[in-house]
Amino acid sequence: MSRTPVFQYPTLTVWLDDDGLFLDTAQLAFQKHPDKHKFFDNPKKCLDFLTNYKNKNPQIQKKFIHGDRNNEQYGSLKHAPTDFDVTKIAEIRNNAARLQEVSVLVIDNNMPIIKGLDICYKLKEFPFKKILLTGETKDEDVISSFNNKIIDYFFRKDTPNLFANIQTYINQLEQQYFQEQTAHILAHLETDNTLPLSDEEFAVFFEGIKERMQIKEFYLIDRNGSFLLVDKQDNKYFLVIHTERSLSEFCRFHSGIYETEKLVQATMQRDKIPFFGLGKEAENVDPKYWDKYFYKPDMIETKREKYYWVII
Repeated sequence: MSRTPVFQYPTLTVWLDDDGLFLDTAQLAFQKHPDKHKFFDNPKKCLDFLTNYKNKNPQIQKKFIHGDRNNEQYGSLKHAPTDFDVTKIAEIRNNAARLQEVSVLVIDNNMPIIKGLDICYKLKEFPFKKILLTGETKDEDVISSFNNKIIDYFFRKDTPNLFANIQTYINQLEQQYFQEQTAHILAHLETDNTLPLSDEEFAVFFEGIKERMQIKEFYLIDRNGSFLLVDKQDNKYFLVIHTERSLSEFCRFHSGIYETEKLVQATMQRDKIPFFGLGKEAENVDPKYWDKYFYKPDMIETKREKYYWVII
């Protein structure tokens, strides 16, 4: 199922191949983004790097969901109250170590010291995705490893446009990596209500925005499905998302206030949607300044939901 990760940022692709000429060619092919690729021609050095990397506790392993020990139900068999502030997710961007996170390993199978498949088996507990380069795609061991999810894809080295094909799969596998690594957060958020992130049609819409705006990283900022977006020039935007439910709840909670009644009415008619800023609620803003925080939305409708959205 296609779904939108809770967050995603640029990561590292590690290459291992004992053929120096091949690695030189790969480095030339990816020279526009040298900081996103790390190359090894020695299996031991590569394994040492990955082992040390794992021990440094990558940013993706940061736990956002904690048990709420102050809740009277904490420790009960029937209840598991949690403490989770979705606005904290965007703080990942402040950690430069995120850019050293490994999401994909590209590895040659035919190395004399140790086969690439054997290394993939050694690394099967590592969460990053694995692309195997092989001389024979009909190899039963390769096919079995793919079926058993030891590797995530494989290419013959003589594939036409090899590096362009690899880049396509790196992009796909990087997203799959974040989908898997943030699935527990999405499951927690969807305990009471579904989010657009699990809506396949919304995922297509969101991918279109990312492509059009050249978005390189994004972070969920509220329980409606809004995101902080960062483009390739480091410009920041908010993609504000509301649903019928979130707008109806807002209107029900804030109706009857004279100073803001016109804005509430506009929201009831779906002519305006509110966004008070990252981590801010309506209660944090003086009602006489509310008009600065309401925007005329566009709307997309999927089989599941109507989404009202605006990019700020």
